[in-house]
Order: sequence, then structure tokens, then C-alpha cells
Amino acid sequence: MTGYPYPVTEILEQANSLFASAYSARYGEAPTMGSVVGHAMISSIVAPIEQLGSVETEAMADGFGNVGFDTPFSGSKAVRVDWRYRDGGTMLPPDAEVRKLRPAI
Repeated sequence: MTGYPYPVTEILEQANSLFASAYSARYGEAPTMGSVVGHAMISSIVAPIEQLGSVETEAMADGFGNVGFDTPFSGSKAVRVDWRYRDGGTMLPPDAEVRKLRPAI
């Protein structure tokens, strides 16, 4: 959930309170979870562009993976993901194995 209306200042680590202070100074209220998530999302886009020094499609496609960036909660890292379609049925263990792993309650 990103739309919680309550301030998130109490869950931000002390080291990352700079974001909360700057946000409060600019907008006159404490940041909400949506504010933090929005900031993290923009940071995840800006950091690779700054590191790559380019917005050319091929450079961005090759360079976005494995770029670190800061968020108000902590540091984060973009990870390249293979989004090819996989049939979920072929990726799961057989039913008998699942029954062993999840005994009936």
C-alpha cells in the first residue's frame, strides 16, 4: 500500500531524516508513504541516467541494471530482470512435493 495518509517520519531511519526535513520545509507537512515511494521511483530513474550520461535508448537498455541509488528508507539497487514469459505450471514442484512442504493444518 502506498497511499497511507499518515506521516512516515517515525519509520524513517535517523540517517535518512534529511528527506523528511526537506519535504516538511518545502510542503509544510510531513511526507506520506506515497511521497516516499514517489521519491524512490524518481531516484531509480534519475540515478542510472546520471551514471550513464545518456538518454539514448540502447545505452539506457544496457545500463539500467545494477545501478545503485538512495531512497529515504535506505540504499537500493536496480537489478536486471528477464521478463520472458514462463508457464508457471512448469516452474512449480509437483503436487506431492507441495503436500510435503505444506502439511494440512
